[in-house]
Amino acid sequence: MLYVFDLERPEDAVPHLQHYLEISRNDVDTMFVLARAFFMLKNYQGALDLYDRIIILTTSDQKRIDAQNNRQMVLGQMYG
Repeated sequence: MLYVFDLERPEDAVPHLQHYLEISRNDVDTMFVLARAFFMLKNYQGALDLYDRIIILTTSDQKRIDAQNNRQMVLGQMYG
C-alpha cells in the first residue's frame, strides 16, 4: 500500500488505506497518509475531514499540532 503511495500513485493507495481504516478505525498514522493522498488528488474536503478526526482522536500533542498545520495548508489551497 505505501509502496504504491511512494510511487506517487495515491489514487491506487486510497482504496487500501480506506479499507485499513475500516478495520482499524482510530489509526491516526493511516489517517495522515490517507489525508495526504486526498490532498494530492485535490479531494480537499476528504483531507479536511480526516485532519478534523485526527485532532479529535489523537492523544499526542505533536500529532494534533501537525494535523492542525496540515488542515491550514489544505484550507489555504482551497481558498488561496
